[in-house]
Amino acid sequence: MRTLLLTFFLLPFSFLFSQNNINVSNGNFFEGEPYLAIDPNNNQHLVAAWMGLEVGNGIVIKTSYSDDSGTTWSTPILFPHETNHNSSADVSLKYDSNNNLFVCYIDYDKDNFTSGAIYTRKSTDGGINWSSSVEVINITDCPDQLCIDRPWMDISSNGNIFITSMNANQPTLITAPYHPYFAVSNDAGNSYSTPMILDATGYYAGDVIQQPMPTPTISSNGTFYAAYPSYVSSQNIYAQMILAKSTDNGLNFTYST
Repeated sequence: MRTLLLTFFLLPFSFLFSQNNINVSNGNFFEGEPYLAIDPNNNQHLVAAWMGLEVGNGIVIKTSYSDDSGTTWSTPILFPHETNHNSSADVSLKYDSNNNLFVCYIDYDKDNFTSGAIYTRKSTDGGINWSSSVEVINITDCPDQLCIDRPWMDISSNGNIFITSMNANQPTLITAPYHPYFAVSNDAGNSYSTPMILDATGYYAGDVIQQPMPTPTISSNGTFYAAYPSYVSSQNIYAQMILAKSTDNGLNFTYST
């Protein structure tokens, strides 16, 4: 009887963990660092984005979608590089309140860092088709900083798009002090503000933490928040996490530890 009870107890778990993995990318080489989004109005529609290696093109951004909750996936779409021999990385996805889907990523000269930028694209049909790329932050906007690494994105209920970033891990090309950065679009991703430094007097990231990565989020009332690490002994003898807050789309900030 004890064996029979144990069998019935374990049976549901065997079903729970018997699902097969599904190959989304179907690539022949490196396919990694994926991001997944679910249509807020249709939980059967999923969109995936990732970095994939293509012979002759290096690492490119690829996307695919599913209309059956991930059982089957479309043929991947490849985003072309802005310049030949570039590489791409750090992709993320986000829906706005009008059900437009945005993708954010970087495209850059990975060998010499002579060019590079953060870009977004927009899809009005759930990743089936994508618009042309729109530049968010260019490395020329931040001399000696290469401030295009790890771009993370969030979108407010009124459609404002906030993107944060940090400098690349290139110590010979970067000059301290180091900063978190951000840019915002107030026209649904058609254009972006001049990139701005996110930290400020009394709340600087400093010159010890070489990549003070910020992470953004937006509250239901449209307030923008970003957290980033800091170590400046004249500000605090301890390392800190700083919270930056803006209620006017990044025009002004208040800070707290």
